[in-house]
Amino acid sequence: MKIDNSALIRFINKDLSKLERKKIQLLINNNVKIKSKYKSLKNFQSILKDQAKINKKNKMPEKLLNKISIDNENTKNTKIKFNNLYKIAASLLAFVAIGWLISMPNKTFLSKNPNPYIKNSNSNKIHIFYNPVTLSDFLYENKNNCSIPEKILDENNKEVYAVSCKIN
Repeated sequence: MKIDNSALIRFINKDLSKLERKKIQLLINNNVKIKSKYKSLKNFQSILKDQAKINKKNKMPEKLLNKISIDNENTKNTKIKFNNLYKIAASLLAFVAIGWLISMPNKTFLSKNPNPYIKNSNSNKIHIFYNPVTLSDFLYENKNNCSIPEKILDENNKEVYAVSCKIN
């Protein structure tokens, strides 16, 4: 008969019937390996009991105990708070939905094609030139559509010419 640790633990804790206890006692007395397992488990049990007694003697500081412990009053307050959680979530959802309904028509109006009665703001295009020769060539080709060039200094303090032209 093979005996594992669980059977020996049950034997030590006296959780077996009298017949099974007698069989295991005979095996412990006759087999050296089972006897050493039994002694190691019995030793482990005694060490565990001693450590439990030592831990019971040590007292936890009151401040730490108060932080860890949960009072019945605190649990009642949290239940009340969580009961109102759905009301808060529903009100936030309603606020967001109403805001979306108000702002959505304005966004859809802006995304449509522009009204033909309103002047298009994108009708002018700005061209930038670094060389005065290319600027003069461009102005010669587009005499009627372009404005007067403006001199601007860029990041490197070089002169840049900006011209605004109408798109046909």
